[in-house]
Amino acid sequence: MSGDPHFAEISIIELLPNYRLYDITSSGLTHSYEYLEEEFNPKRASPLITAKNFGIIKLNWVIRKIALQIYNIDGRVLFEKTIKIQ
Repeated sequence: MSGDPHFAEISIIELLPNYRLYDITSSGLTHSYEYLEEEFNPKRASPLITAKNFGIIKLNWVIRKIALQIYNIDGRVLFEKTIKIQ
């Protein structure tokens, strides 16, 4: 997880077949670019989220899943990507 561009997104880079790198960018609890309409990223798998936000990574070893989540400042999930752990 990284931050500081004042928006949020989740990007996926396919390194090898069935081997992906997930990049979660989340920043903007106090500042955001709410009027930003586009930021070039051909690897983006989520919408470009320009509202104030924060990110959470949830691991569930029982059901073998990871949830990558972006929330708004009111705690509502704006985007979630679930990954099955092999």
